[in-house]
Amino acid sequence: MIPSPISAARLPLSPDRSPGNAGIRCRYPIDSAAWIWAPPPETEQEIQLVTFELEFTLEEDRTLCFDVSADQRYLLRADGQEFGRGPDRAEAGGWSFHRYELSLAKGTHRLDADCWWLRPGLAPLAQISVRPGFAIAGVNEASGFLNTGSAPWKVQTHHGISALPKNRNLSYHVIGCGFRLEAARGIGPWRDPVLVHQGWDDQNGIMHAPWRCEPSPLPEQDRTLFQGGRIRGNEARVRYQGICSGEPVRIPAHSTVELFWDFEDYVCGYPRAHLRGGRGAVLSMEWAESLYESPEPNAGSPKGHRAAIDGKYWLGFGDELQAAGEEQTDEILWWRSGRWLRIRVQTQKEPLEILDLRPRRTGHPFHPRWQVQSEGLSADMLRLCESGLRNCVHETFVDCPYYEQLQYLGDTRVQALAWLVTTGDPRPVARALELFDRSRWINGFFAERCPSAPPQMSATYSLLYPLLLRDFSLWCDDPDRVRRHLPGVRSSLEMALACIDKSGLPEHLPGWLFVDWVHDPFWKHGVPGGETGKLTAPVALHLPLALLAAAELEEASGDPLLAQRWRAQARSVYAKIDAAFWCTDRNRFADDADKRHWSEHTQALALLLPFADTEKRSAMLDALLLPSPDMARASVYFSFYVHEALLLHGHSEALLTRFQFWNQLHAQGFLTTVEAPEPSRSDCHGWGSHPLYHTLTGLAGIHPAAPGFTRVAIRPGPGPLNDLEAAVPHPRGEIRVHFRRENGAVQFTVHTPVPGTLHWQGQAHPLKADAENRISFPQVFPACLHVVTVS
Repeated sequence: MIPSPISAARLPLSPDRSPGNAGIRCRYPIDSAAWIWAPPPETEQEIQLVTFELEFTLEEDRTLCFDVSADQRYLLRADGQEFGRGPDRAEAGGWSFHRYELSLAKGTHRLDADCWWLRPGLAPLAQISVRPGFAIAGVNEASGFLNTGSAPWKVQTHHGISALPKNRNLSYHVIGCGFRLEAARGIGPWRDPVLVHQGWDDQNGIMHAPWRCEPSPLPEQDRTLFQGGRIRGNEARVRYQGICSGEPVRIPAHSTVELFWDFEDYVCGYPRAHLRGGRGAVLSMEWAESLYESPEPNAGSPKGHRAAIDGKYWLGFGDELQAAGEEQTDEILWWRSGRWLRIRVQTQKEPLEILDLRPRRTGHPFHPRWQVQSEGLSADMLRLCESGLRNCVHETFVDCPYYEQLQYLGDTRVQALAWLVTTGDPRPVARALELFDRSRWINGFFAERCPSAPPQMSATYSLLYPLLLRDFSLWCDDPDRVRRHLPGVRSSLEMALACIDKSGLPEHLPGWLFVDWVHDPFWKHGVPGGETGKLTAPVALHLPLALLAAAELEEASGDPLLAQRWRAQARSVYAKIDAAFWCTDRNRFADDADKRHWSEHTQALALLLPFADTEKRSAMLDALLLPSPDMARASVYFSFYVHEALLLHGHSEALLTRFQFWNQLHAQGFLTTVEAPEPSRSDCHGWGSHPLYHTLTGLAGIHPAAPGFTRVAIRPGPGPLNDLEAAVPHPRGEIRVHFRRENGAVQFTVHTPVPGTLHWQGQAHPLKADAENRISFPQVFPACLHVVTVS
């Protein structure tokens, strides 16, 4: 076997131009390969972990290219060195595969793949499965000696791995089971794999394949050793502090040790254990976002300060393994997340050496390219938002890494904008657009979340897909992808319009009509109006917003007639909403037709539409700026739309006031953005990162002014800030804005790779591309504006 280092890379691959032939015709090499698995076990297994292996000899140095996939997961190695994991999560109708390029020297080599499968009920809710299977197909000449089904692959089955029951107090915790690795775990003999699906190429239009393969646009997820933090909580912490830096520690025989590793960071990582000796010792590794103040905590119990440990109680989730008495290295099959790791060790007759317990941090490669500096902004708040965002982008956007790991459409729109303004990386957003487009049901609507077993329907979230695609078309230079997803937008909107009854309102929208988690008796389970079944204004306003976003997309893609139709429909639906929900007595929109309930949500959504007259618009702004006691307030998620409305109408000072909620999180020990005000179930929720977006696009004012970001519009809204410097990534480089009030003037310096316009207090100044634009205006002091304190 060749011990020299290998060179391997996952290659980006453009999708085939005939998606309708998925599962019918051979579009990629992997379609021609067989899918294989281990022979069926004698007894049914909850968890199947198998290793496939192929040995081959190269007569000269070669670079091999091949496609690979598995159901549910694979880990690839060449000559014992890991180089790939996957496949990226997806639905069966667009099952992910990846193309790799592997450079090897002349000689004999071994390619192997660990593959695992969990039965339904144990698998994460985001993990779709057809049946256990593995497939690999060489590209061009490599197919002759690599393809499963024809090459002499062997398989062996691992034993001694089982599901670890989780604490029921975790409530809605759907990221899959914990794992127990037994000391007596072994591995069976090498056997010939069995065929579970044969390759095909059908001329008659018959759909054969259960896995209809499509290439994922994503790179390999990061897998780097985490090092840092400290052991806390008892007198043993000094003795075992070396665990945090990967130094060996020794646990005596006949002892029980409990350690609390405070990462002092939020970490998503694969648990690892490199052990020696200690036959029969049990090592438990449980993760948590915080400790709790209640002696019998559940997911909603108060946690107090997130960095505190004294006098608090544990509720966690994780894995367990037994030491076999020899030197061993084990890595848990899926990643965990949190700030805290509780390590519990119980030894038997032999001492146990922990050689390395550092997890391998994972997530989509994160390369921040944004910058904000201002004396009036909290750097701690912005870093906390960045950390919350980073930990919620993996193979998909995830709402929260600890509890769900599911990609929800509404969450994703907010996360995607924060991601694009901070990294400029379009790949996770492109992936989300693909997955949601494939999720459309026979009723035409996009699924609320995907991948997901079972699927979930929400017409309100479905109506946010045109906004997500419109955002992508503006911030990213990929018009072909936008055009590819336009048919799905048209289909979903036609079905939404079909829900309009004789009143002219969308009375029959299907699914869970979620808008926001609101603590108000009128709102039930995130739905205004709850179980009444009656249409409400916050729900209805999603339709004209979707129609206008679709109109922008059609206009940019060359269909002005369809754009005109969508705009006319939006105006018509809005007129019916205005007639049904505007309250003349209160001078604002009501949530319900009886005009008894009110919310920030309705005013914000209406203000984001261009249809209200000046008088009504001013009244709605007053309702947001000075909310009455009976007005339902937006939570963390929907504050995004309230902030959008405030900035659109020039109220930056109100935005800064509302930032107070995020400003105080760091002082409470939070390291990431939360799901909701205390008591917050999730301490890391991606939708809470939107202050990053509004700082860069609202306060600094950096916006795309044309599809593909071919022009820029700088509309600064610094409010009371006297200085602000910001940078945003652009497909062609970077846009940088510097604002300063000085010597009775307002001075701007703008660098941009594309032309555009600077807008300031009613004036517009052209910006040259690839130049230093220095512009000065006389300082004008506006009249005092209302501000509102956010609870």
